[in-house]
Order: sequence, then structure tokens, then C-alpha cells
Amino acid sequence: DKFFFFYASTDTWQQESMANPMDVGRGYIIRGPQFFPSLNPPSGTHVAIFKGRPHNGPVGIAIPYLGSESSNLIGNPYPSAIDADLFLAANNLILDGTLYFWTHNTPPSNAIAGDAIYNYTSNDYASYNGVGGVGTSGALSGGGPPSGKIAAGQAFFATGIAAGTAVFNNGMRVSGGASGQNNSQFFKTNSTKSKETNSVEKHRIWLNLANTQGAFKQTLLGYVTNATNGLDKAFDGQSFDGNEFIDFYSINDNKNLTIQGRALPFDQNDEVALGYSSTIEGAFSISIDQTDGILASEDVFI
Repeated sequence: DKFFFFYASTDTWQQESMANPMDVGRGYIIRGPQFFPSLNPPSGTHVAIFKGRPHNGPVGIAIPYLGSESSNLIGNPYPSAIDADLFLAANNLILDGTLYFWTHNTPPSNAIAGDAIYNYTSNDYASYNGVGGVGTSGALSGGGPPSGKIAAGQAFFATGIAAGTAVFNNGMRVSGGASGQNNSQFFKTNSTKSKETNSVEKHRIWLNLANTQGAFKQTLLGYVTNATNGLDKAFDGQSFDGNEFIDFYSINDNKNLTIQGRALPFDQNDEVALGYSSTIEGAFSISIDQTDGILASEDVFI
């Protein structure tokens, strides 16, 4: 009974009337039904039926710019997945090059302070750009990095850098894929980590900051075709700092980056500053989640 959209012009959530039709290409958040027991905390699975005529052909959604960047919750309007790289390339003049997918990895818990009806033990944004994807939980569990295929009906945040219209078109749509992966990674719930295959040269390392109590944050560094060692909107994504407990990032030009692209050819002497913040005390560890390209065989020093 609670439908919200994100009003970019005021940077706030706005409740939407259930009587209004959904705007094509806009993202929404919808609260689950209230008919589950409300004690200790509510639990159960609700299968939601999404009804409507499937969209086809060009779709546009307005992106405002009021003298500064804007946060926009938009969504894949098609009944098939779309390719994130093609979407970003088509909208590179009005959108920053990183997309953010909100995720909660665990159900409400009485072990976490606050109202267990609403709280979640692990909230964060998975992110994706031309370097790759950053996930929100460990390699052996859900919340892995986005695959670059945005599922049907999936909403995501994109940062507006100029006024205009973000476009979707049939050329971005994909289907099939190994194990149906192109349309199976829907964020909010658990998701499966997947490797990328790409003709662009990429040498990457994913680093995790974690503790034994379950706090987790991942960052990605990659040496990628067309990236520079400066700030590149297609390859450098700022941290949304959506994790309640910790943040972990690389630093470039005083920006905290959840994903950082670096220039090719790879320089063995290249150094990248890392940083973190925490609202909780205790010991944390930094570990390598995965590597690819030449970083799979190079020594990395922290």
C-alpha cells in the first residue's frame, strides 16, 4: 500500500497514488503487503504479479539539471534485460557513467537496533560502470556485483549531469545467455555473481573490507581501455555511502570512489590511495575477492 518515486528536482522521495498509472521508464519502490504477521518480525514470501502491456520501441524519461547534478531513479521498461554498457553509451551526454542498484541482503532482524518490522541488517548499493560491477556481500553469498545486464523491471539510480531525456531503445535489449543470466539478476534480493566477457581490455582487482560480524564493503580497481588516471565519468564511480556501518573506497582527486578506472598500459609501480570509514569499533580485514587479466598473476601490495 506504499508506492514511492524519487523526485530528482528536490532530491526527495514522494508517495505516489495507487490510482495513478506508472510512468514508463521511471523507477519505483513498493512496500510489501501488510498481511504477514507483524511480530518478531514479519516473515514470508509474497509472489507479486506485475500486470500490463509489455513496452516496445523507444522510451524516454526526463532528467533535470538545476545547476548541479541530480539523482534519478529510472528503470528498464522492457520485458527483457537491457545491456548497461549500451544504455550508458547512448546517454553519456546527460548521465554520469555509473549506475547504482539498491540491495538488502538479509531479512528484518530483532538483533538490529530499531523497529524490526522495517530494519534490515545489510543495506547498500551495488554499482556498475565501464570498469565492471561492485557487489554488496561476500563472494560465496548473494549480493554479488552487477553483471551488466539490467533485468526487466529493474530500477536503478543514475546521476544527471545535464538536462535532457534518458533514452531506452530496442537496440539495448538482450535475451538468452548462459543459464538465463541476462534476465535473472534482479537487485533488492540475493543475486548471483557473474564474470564479464568483454572485448575491451580489462585488468581488475576487487577488494573487500569486512569483519567477523558480517560488515562488508567492496571496491573495484581496473586498468581499462580508454580510462585515464584522472577522473573519467565512464570509469570512476563515487561511493553512495549507502552502507550503514562501513564504507571502503579508492581515492582520486579528493573523490571517494567505489569503482576506479586506471590507464593502460599497466604500470607495475602504480599506486592508488585507499580509504575507509566506520560507525562501529573493532578489527577489520582487507582481502582480495577476485582478480582478472594480468592482475591475476601480478603481486599486489596493500
